[in-house]
This record gives sequence, C-alpha cells and structure tokens, in this order.
Amino acid sequence: MGEKIALWGFGLMNKVMLKYLIESDYQIATVIDNHNHGKDAGEIAGMEQLGVNIISREEADDVLQETRPIACIVSTKSKLSQIMDSLKILAKNRVNVLTINEEAFYSWNIQPQLTYEIDTMFRQNLVTFTGTGYYDLLGCYFGSTLVGISHKVDKLIVRIQYNFDDYGVGDNGIGLTMEEFDEKFVRTEREPTYFWPPVEALAIRLGWKVLSISQKHEPTLAPIDIQSKQYGFIPQGRATGFKAIVYCQLLRQDGKVAEIEAQSIGCIYHGEMEDYCEWETVGVPSLTLKMPKPDTTAITCASTVNRIKDCIKAKPGVVTVVEMGPIS
Repeated sequence: MGEKIALWGFGLMNKVMLKYLIESDYQIATVIDNHNHGKDAGEIAGMEQLGVNIISREEADDVLQETRPIACIVSTKSKLSQIMDSLKILAKNRVNVLTINEEAFYSWNIQPQLTYEIDTMFRQNLVTFTGTGYYDLLGCYFGSTLVGISHKVDKLIVRIQYNFDDYGVGDNGIGLTMEEFDEKFVRTEREPTYFWPPVEALAIRLGWKVLSISQKHEPTLAPIDIQSKQYGFIPQGRATGFKAIVYCQLLRQDGKVAEIEAQSIGCIYHGEMEDYCEWETVGVPSLTLKMPKPDTTAITCASTVNRIKDCIKAKPGVVTVVEMGPIS
C-alpha cells in the first residue's frame, strides 16, 4: 500500500477523492468532517466499508498524531481565512496539505498576510502547502501551452462554465433581482473572484509582468421559471448566478503589452446547458481550444490526487503549482 492520506471535509469532492485515492493505492488515514461522526467513511461515500470512521474536528489532533498521514486533502471552504484553524492543526502535526480552496491557488497578492503566516507555519514544521484542483491544468497550464506553441500572443481569453447545483449553497446572488444584484455585486466592492488567483499564476508561469488587474460581475438571468436542486424556485428574470470577469494587462518579455481575460460563469442550469472550458488566443497564429462538457468534479479530484507526490517532494512552506511544474 502507498502513503497514508487524510481527508478534511467529506462533501461531494472528498467523497470522490476517497475513491481516487484508494484506486491509486493510497491508504486512508482518517476522515475529518462536521457530520456522520463514528460512521464508516466508505459506507457514507457509497462504497464498501473501509474500517475508517469519520471523526470530528475536536478529535483531529489526537488522531493525526496516532495515524501520522503524510498528506491531507482539504476540501471545505473557498477562503484562506476559513481554513486557517484546520491548517494550524495539520501543520503542527507535520502533514503536507493540498487544497482545492480557490484563494490558495495563488494567494501571495490577494491575501499576503495570511499567505505569509501559512508559509511560515509550514516551513517551521518542514511540510508543504499548495492549492490545486480544477484550475491547475484548465486555468493555468492550458494557457501557457497555447502561448508555447505560438509565435506571438497578444491576448488570452478563457471561459469556464459550471453548474452551482453541483456544489453546496453559497453566496452566489441566486434569486436576486437585477437591482439587488447590482447593489450587492456591482456597487459593492467584492473580494477577488475564483479566477483571479489562476490569472496571476498564469502570468508568473509565462514570465509576464502584471501591469493591472481588475474584475467585474454580471448576472446570469433565468429566461424561464427554474427549479434548482440546491436553491429552490427561481422566478423568471431573477439571477441564476453570475459571470465573473477578470481583466489583466501584462508586459511581455519583448516589452509589448498583452492581455488576459478570464470568465468564470457559475449559474443554475436549465434546458441543455452544460459545463465547458474554452481557451482562445489572439496572435500569430490565433488558436482556439475547446473542451465541451468536461467532468468538473472528476478533473478537480484527479488533479488534486495526482499532485500528491509533487507536494510531498516540494520544499517546505507555501509552494504553488507553478513552482512545481506540470503534474508529473
């Protein structure tokens, strides 16, 4: 059997992670969650019993000391501040951490103080912290590959669409009127959207200097009445989610200005809507790379599990996937 891996959080993502870890010959050290304490993790995930019971956060310190996993996959919240308590326990127990937390993908500029604290904490305990998941390849390395096979790229455009019904309930503007959405998402300053960190990571990967970066939000509206699995009834004309657009101007190595435009479209689906990932370049040559109907959950989980060995081998502290290179 391979290395011992812990899971923190046991929603949709880590249930899939559990399956992939077992199929990749890893051992499951422990599963930490807010629910189903004392129940077998395999049974809760719809698999055979594993003999690994789900434990509470309060038990985590003792169980980590006893089981000594080499790494933990954290799949809980989207902000670094929301997972700091978990990270302190994991770093103290010298556990490497991989997380699909969106801010963690590249947080040095959007959360410098928190990132410095995490970096210090993990370096002192000789373990590594990294953010990975869906944006690893589809939000960063696809873009750098297109630039790599081009003579010149003046603009990169990426669009990713996903269904909010596939994830837990969040603060996504769903059900708001146009006026309410405008008040909450347009006139009020928002924290950087999920695509902001991957854009900065891509700039680092390309060696392009960021001159400016900004974002805006546009609502996606229900053309008909929609019944959502997670959010209930959404009347026609109300918001089904939003399109978050990140604009970035950069200085290439040749001294010319280039652009990245990244669109993250999260909404409640209706009719024939489906996930997609699409990259375009404007340059010589201009290129288009389309991935219709990617399995967002599977890509997120496979990317994370496949990053474990890179994370274990990396230097201590905060190490981005850009520093690690493409998934080996």
